[in-house]
Amino acid sequence: STIWTVLRKRYGRHVLLPNILPQSRSFEPHFFDWKIGGGIGAHSINFTDIDEAKLCDFRKEYMGYWDHTMMRSDVIAFEKTPRYMITPNIIPAIEAVCVWRPKILAILRNPIDRAYSHYAMTQRRNKSPPAFSRLIDREISKYIDAGILRKTSLTYSQYERSGPDRFTTPFHFYENRTLEEYSRLFNEVYAGDKQKEFLYRSFYAPILYPWVIQFGKQDRLLVLQFEDFVARENANQTTHVEEILGFAGLDYMQVRGAEPNISNSSGRRRLADWTLKRKYKAMPARVRFYLSFLYGHFNAMLPDLLGEEWQNVWDEDFFENSPAASNAKIGKMLNEIVNGSQATL
Repeated sequence: STIWTVLRKRYGRHVLLPNILPQSRSFEPHFFDWKIGGGIGAHSINFTDIDEAKLCDFRKEYMGYWDHTMMRSDVIAFEKTPRYMITPNIIPAIEAVCVWRPKILAILRNPIDRAYSHYAMTQRRNKSPPAFSRLIDREISKYIDAGILRKTSLTYSQYERSGPDRFTTPFHFYENRTLEEYSRLFNEVYAGDKQKEFLYRSFYAPILYPWVIQFGKQDRLLVLQFEDFVARENANQTTHVEEILGFAGLDYMQVRGAEPNISNSSGRRRLADWTLKRKYKAMPARVRFYLSFLYGHFNAMLPDLLGEEWQNVWDEDFFENSPAASNAKIGKMLNEIVNGSQATL
């Protein structure tokens, strides 16, 4: 949504650029996961052995999401359905239906922030929402039962009662487990409803693994870092847009025409700030500290999967030069971790 919103803000609501078709009529079509890809509410279809006539029907239905009067051979159309990334069984459907070899674009946010934002979004209409820490206990227990975490790992409620041991990792992982194995295990755990799981979508390396295998080696996958993208947008730069358009096969300088009709950068800055500063209660520091151990293990797999630029990308040093807290808050945070006070980051 961030990428789509930035592009629309820069280039207008209807026509983003001369060579880019406006996004699909449906905000998130869910064509491949809910309709035909074997996802929730869909009929599972074997796309390795399917009648060509049926494939043509699927293509016609899918292309119905765009305005055909604007279709040309030099036009790029796009849609956005973030849930595709956590539904790897749709990859054969995409490859079979989309004979034009589509490219996949993903943007990854700090996994802890993403998980908590997801929770806050789903709970905003709930006058008495359950605590985030209580909800994630269920997910951690599920990972232990599935063999993703060792049985010596602690749920958050157990971690809260661990006293001085709060400064040691509450999670224990199986040695020599491959990324492919993690990807398979997570997919098995979440073969059903993924809607109410807040932690899962932030395990980026296992989630992206099948997409990198299918699309990465063909240069059909681009993965961006959310915080870097927003920082460049805030600074009124164009490099992030150029990277996206170059990946899509367009030359930014040649096709952009006149500068976007925005009097100054304030509109874009407010847009970018809005994506970072939703109005919800801050996460307790102790919860963030706990999750940093969990996600740190999987974040460390990103450089091998996506490249060295992902090295230490979301490392959070809580005690020195912390990106999660100002120096003035570090003492309060330590007090919370030890004593259970209510400091937040």
